[in-house]
Amino acid sequence: MPGFSVVAGAGFEPATFGRPPKAEGRTALVVGTFESVQTLPRFEMIGRRKEINMLVREAMGRPVDTCSMDTTVAQAAKVMTDEDHGAMPVTLHGSLIGIITERDILRSIGRGEDPEHVKVKYLMTPDPDHLEPDVSVGDAADWMLAAGYRHLPVVEEGQVLGILSVKDVLWALTGGIYGAGARTGTAKAE
Repeated sequence: MPGFSVVAGAGFEPATFGRPPKAEGRTALVVGTFESVQTLPRFEMIGRRKEINMLVREAMGRPVDTCSMDTTVAQAAKVMTDEDHGAMPVTLHGSLIGIITERDILRSIGRGEDPEHVKVKYLMTPDPDHLEPDVSVGDAADWMLAAGYRHLPVVEEGQVLGILSVKDVLWALTGGIYGAGARTGTAKAE
C-alpha cells in the first residue's frame, strides 16, 4: 500500500516538515510518497500544486485583534486564546509595526520570563513581512512554505486587515468544503 504524499524541505526525511533549505540559490522541495520521493527545484514545482483560484482577501479568516508594543505578553496570550488566533499584529495608529506569535510566547515562557511583566515589544518580530489582499492564495502559500511562516499579516494602504494563516490556506485549497467551522477553528472533532 503506498504512503501518503508529502512536501518537506530538501534534505529532510519525507515525514519531517520545516523551513525548506536553499539549494543552489533557490528553494528546493521534496514531493512524492514514502516509497518514491523526488527533489524538484522550486520553479519546477510551480504548476504542479493544485491551483487555488482565490485571493488572500477572500481566504483570510475573520478580523484579527491587534495589540500595542506595551501590551503585556499575558494580555496578548489571553486575547489570542479567547479568539483562537495563533498570532497578533502589533500596531501603532493602525499601522503594522510587528507581529507576536504563539511561538514567541512559548519561547518567552520557556526561558522563565514572567508574561505578566514582559511587554510584547521585547518579543515581537518588528517590521514583519506581510501580504496585500489581492495576492493569490497560491502565491501566498508558496511564500509561507519557503519562509516557514504559519501566519502573515495582510495590509492594505498601510492598515492591517487581518492575518492569513496556514489554516486559511488549507481552507482555500479544499474549496471551503469543510464549512465555516473548519475555517474558524470552531469545528469539533468527534
